[in-house]
Amino acid sequence: MADARIIPIAPRAAAPAGSGGWAPQLSASPPLALYVHLPWCLKKCPYCDFNSHAVRDDGIPEAAYRAALVADLESALPQIWGRRVHSIFIGGGTPSLISPDGLDELLTAIRMRVQLDINPEGRLAYRVSRK
Repeated sequence: MADARIIPIAPRAAAPAGSGGWAPQLSASPPLALYVHLPWCLKKCPYCDFNSHAVRDDGIPEAAYRAALVADLESALPQIWGRRVHSIFIGGGTPSLISPDGLDELLTAIRMRVQLDINPEGRLAYRVSRK
């Protein structure tokens, strides 16, 4: 079949490196979720494979880590500009080890840089109305 042709089912766009020349076409951007990793624990459990670290004697370097998280978010802004963040998940070691003020400053920094959906799809209102 020397005359056979391949007819693409979607128009071609600039393909990302390593994709074999094919780029998927999306009708809309998928929702964004933000994961914030806070890697400290009171102690490192021997079975834990997560990126987590025992709190040092001098405490958690909250300000320096927060600055690094914000810098990382800022470096991603060109790829996500104009899209809304539907959820923020804070995980890692033991996220509750960060101070309330540190968490407030982190969330404020995030709110200042990205658009957040407040109560996406009315989930909180639905939960409250069902109780």
